[in-house]
Amino acid sequence: MTEQQTYDAILIGAGHNGLICASYLAKAGKKVLVLEAQEQVGGAARSEKLNGQYTLSPCAQFLGPLEPKIEKDFGLSMNKNRTVHDSLFMTENADPISIRDGNLSGDLSAKDLKEWPAYHKQVCEYASVLKVLLTHAPIDLFNADWEDKKTALKLGWKLRFGLGKDGMREFLRIAGMNIYDWLDERFESPELKGAIAFDACLGHFAAPRSIGTVYTYLYRQATTASIGTLKGGMNRFFTLLSEQSKKLGVDIQTKSAVSNVIVEKAKAKGVTLVDGRQFFAPVIISNADPKTTVLDIVGPRHFEADFVKGIDNIRMQGTTAKLHLLLENCPDFNGLDQSSLTNRLVLTDTIRNVERAFDPIKYGSIAKKPLMEVHIPTLSDPSLAPKGHHILSATISYVPYKLKGGWHAEAKMNLRKACIDHLALYAPDIHRSIIHAELYTPVDIEKKFGLKGGHWHHGEMALDQLMMMRPTPGAAQYSLPLDGLYLCGAGAHPGGSITGLPGKLAAEVVLSDLSKGELS
Repeated sequence: MTEQQTYDAILIGAGHNGLICASYLAKAGKKVLVLEAQEQVGGAARSEKLNGQYTLSPCAQFLGPLEPKIEKDFGLSMNKNRTVHDSLFMTENADPISIRDGNLSGDLSAKDLKEWPAYHKQVCEYASVLKVLLTHAPIDLFNADWEDKKTALKLGWKLRFGLGKDGMREFLRIAGMNIYDWLDERFESPELKGAIAFDACLGHFAAPRSIGTVYTYLYRQATTASIGTLKGGMNRFFTLLSEQSKKLGVDIQTKSAVSNVIVEKAKAKGVTLVDGRQFFAPVIISNADPKTTVLDIVGPRHFEADFVKGIDNIRMQGTTAKLHLLLENCPDFNGLDQSSLTNRLVLTDTIRNVERAFDPIKYGSIAKKPLMEVHIPTLSDPSLAPKGHHILSATISYVPYKLKGGWHAEAKMNLRKACIDHLALYAPDIHRSIIHAELYTPVDIEKKFGLKGGHWHHGEMALDQLMMMRPTPGAAQYSLPLDGLYLCGAGAHPGGSITGLPGKLAAEVVLSDLSKGELS
């Protein structure tokens, strides 16, 4: 006989957004079940063991500041326990550029050094304006309720009186611009412009000249203005989060892959697991990406054809790979002492060459000199590796999901070699230190974490896939056009990064719908 249990809400996926959404529902007195296909919670942000003795984060290696309201609501104190890392931007033929607590240093022109404080202040102000939109559900332009009107009023006030008349005009001018042109207006140094552009484009199918890259840069500043790590790795975060969820009464079941959503009379009623078990609830919330949710878990037959087409058209081909090196000692980087190596090391280039590095991905190829974000977590937390050993993790930009010729073993070996050879330009002895190298392409990330296209953010953060159009019109307020079905992952507003906001905002919408008696 098939086991059947009833809950108030069922969450599919125990990533950070799923756990946060579940916690808010449980805090409101709801009986909540979270079903996770893997053996541990955390999704693409979890840590795991490699070679039995090394603890690393296969995908997400940094923890930005969790939304303060979420920390406060659940007493997580994550921000206090983070080791914050500054950014050190390195190019082959120029001195490193350091950005520490918003302060810029490096061998730069007097003009650029003088311009930086005003630029940084402006970026922080603009990010603060954007935060108003990011911390509220998207405004429903056609059926705006009082909450939507309050959000619009807050935004208008912040724009007009927070920025002032001139600041508001400038914000509206640059918000949809490309980062290349905006930086050209402000700075001289090609390396400084390349450093900023790298951050604007990281994780996106975009180059510095792509429209909307000023937005992605401001989004990064609004959500991950500082980045850090936790002692014990990313699993420390998920241990604290899942413990808090369980204290609130959330039932978390791992190794429980969902096969399909049960639909009766155009309403989501429950889920069937791969092992045949069934659970029932009037609310089903998916932490999976929109395509996986609609096309695979629920099935297109339960939606209108135009909506299915819109979901199918979401652009979500990943553009980043991950390289993990297990090292028998800490590599020496040219001109850097060991204290500098605790930073986030970005191997980038001039802004023109960052633009050129993007060109091959459009045709299924990879630039000869990969751009990458590098971190050696064992310098801050030696417990992650055997004594004296180290882990180097690198996020590699502009790696195509659809590689010309496919991601066969030789193609992966060639990329791995190209990345290590590029690292050797900065750390000449690194080849001799490598015990093991592990590479995850976008295809590997898709398979390992169930992310369609291997895309971190569950879909491009492009202007036509943001706010009231994320993930697509008809599903932008977290509820899908099937009664009782919702999204709470990065594919929903406001998007990616470990903020917890999609989970929090989705929970607020669900609780509002329940209070109105719209779900039964």
